Parts: sequence; C-alpha cells; structure tokens
Amino acid sequence: MEILNKTKTVDSLDDAIDRAKWMRDRCTDIETSTKKLEFQCNGGIYVSCKKGIKEPMKLSDTAASQVCHMLTVPNQWVRVKQQMEDPEDLAASLNRHSRKLPSKGILVRKWDGKDPFIRAVFPDNYAILDCWEALKAIRSKMGKKIKEWPILTFSGFKLRVLGLIGQPKIKESYGTEDHKIIRGILPGIHIFVSEDGSYPMGCEVGLYRALCSNTMVLADDRFRPFRLKRREKEEGGLIDRFKGALDETNESLIPAWKKTVGRIVDLAHIETGQNKREALKSAAKVTGIPRLAFDPVSMAWDTDDLFGLWNGLTRYGSALTTEGNFHRGVQLQKSAGALARLSPALQKEIQVASNRKDKD
Repeated sequence: MEILNKTKTVDSLDDAIDRAKWMRDRCTDIETSTKKLEFQCNGGIYVSCKKGIKEPMKLSDTAASQVCHMLTVPNQWVRVKQQMEDPEDLAASLNRHSRKLPSKGILVRKWDGKDPFIRAVFPDNYAILDCWEALKAIRSKMGKKIKEWPILTFSGFKLRVLGLIGQPKIKESYGTEDHKIIRGILPGIHIFVSEDGSYPMGCEVGLYRALCSNTMVLADDRFRPFRLKRREKEEGGLIDRFKGALDETNESLIPAWKKTVGRIVDLAHIETGQNKREALKSAAKVTGIPRLAFDPVSMAWDTDDLFGLWNGLTRYGSALTTEGNFHRGVQLQKSAGALARLSPALQKEIQVASNRKDKD
C-alpha cells in the first residue's frame, strides 16, 4: 500500500488536476452487498466477491475499520485477534457476521495501481467526491480569483488545498505599525477532500501569514467551516453541494479578513509585562492553550503586547503542522483565534497576569 504512505506536493492547480486524474484512472468502484463478501485473514484482512474481486484483496486500515463497523464487529477485538495471530478465527467471525446480519448494499473502492488493495468500503447511500472532481470545481469557481496556491498536497487519498487572493485594501485609519502587521496576513480558502472517508470534507475561510510562511484557520462563529456529509446521496453525487460551499466560502473571504485583522491590530495595542508564563496560564483558561505549548509559545512571543502572544501561538502551531502534527497545530491556531475574539475584560485579565510576580 505504498500510495497510502506517500505525501505528494505539486506546484500548480493544473499539476494537481493531472495528479488526481492519474489516481482516478487507477481506481475502480464496485457495487455489491455485505453478504457477498468472503473474508480471509493472513497478515491482514483480505476480501473477495464474485463480482469484481475474484482474487482476495487486502483491506487498508481505513477500509477494515469501515467493514467492521458495518458488521458490528468491534475494531479493538479485531486488533487483539491480529496481535494473537489467530487469522482463521478472525476470518470465520467476519464471515459469520456477514452471513448472519441483514444484507447491506455497499460500494467497494479499489486501488488498481501498484500494490492493489481495497481503499474504502462505503454504505451504498454514501455520496462520494473524488479529488479530480473537486479540483476541477475549484478551478472553475476560483481559478481566476486565486493568485497563489501555497498548499496543494496529496496524502494517500486525501487532498489539502490553500488558495490565496491578493492583499485587500487597508483602511487609511490604521497607523504605520498596524500596516506592517496587516500586510503579512492574506485571505484565502482552505479546502480538504477525502476519497476514502478517512478525513472530513469541506472548506473554510483561511488566513495565510506570508511573513513567516504560516497558516491560520479562522475559528469564528460567523464564518463556520462547511462540512460536507456523505450520508446525503443524490443524483450527481456530492459535487453540487461542494460547488455551493465554495461559492459561500468565497463570499466570506473579504469580510472575514477585515474582521480578523481589526481584532489582531487591537491586540497590538494591549501592552503586556514580562511574566509570560502567568499570562499564558490566564489565557489558557479562556482559549484552551495546552500547557505543553507554554514554553515554545513563550519563546516565539517576541513583542510586549498581546499580538506577541497571538504571534507565538500561530508560529508554533505552524511549526507543528509542518512536522505533521496537524491536530495540535490546528488546536493552537484556534486558540489564537479565540484570543483575538476575547472581550476587553478578559484580555485585560491576561494583561494584568503578565505583570504579576512568579508565584513559585
């Protein structure tokens, strides 16, 4: 399953479309039912059926989890059986469940390229959206508006895209130092697609910090991300809802940018003292900053104001994301968004804490 372990980054939207088309040409979908599946277990879970999978094919971890869920077989039990190296009993149990339970229509998604395997097993009422269709929609809807594509990355059958528009007009009322902050923050759209169900699908307004090559996902009730549900199958699949999500997110870009940079500029005008640890403790209570992040965020907090804290959170969050720790990275970006949205009273509490003496 070499493709699942590969991360492929391309330089242009056209290159991404070509890559997605190459993947699509090496995939096959088969409609069948759970009762027609025949399981074998030997160094993994293999499945075959008379229609389309005559020779046993190995299930990916994602596909195996999906099958176990449909057959009401606990994943933990399957893992224990695999660790005990008891393949015959595991295969017998899976086959027994598939025969005993009411038949369920399924869509088996195969990878027919190098090292073939089953990449996903969906209920037949799932709507699907492949990367190739998604990228063509992105080019159609946003190709002319987006000026730069900093992220065009495939991880197995997952796609992540960040597209940026140009710098919007800055208010004349902002001062020189404010302009320096704002010029490094560009509005964009963050899009994520998963062909195998291992990741959510949707799009959201995003900001890109050009000065330090660092992305920040907005966490704002007004600009809530679109999440596309797969259990809404309709004629034409998921593509029409995906295009609608692109349109609505596109319309939110400039309003989101204006609102957010205004909040960030306000943070730069709230001075802080030298006790960053006490300030972080205070901020963590209302923004969810994890204690493990205190030291690296303190090191990146390089100005004596709350913008410095915001900057430290987004910089360290970006570093985590670059290292592949996406969950923790996004958590810090959301904490930064929460900091900018705090009421003046709560921001004042952090400011006061930064001037306290150490309690230790």
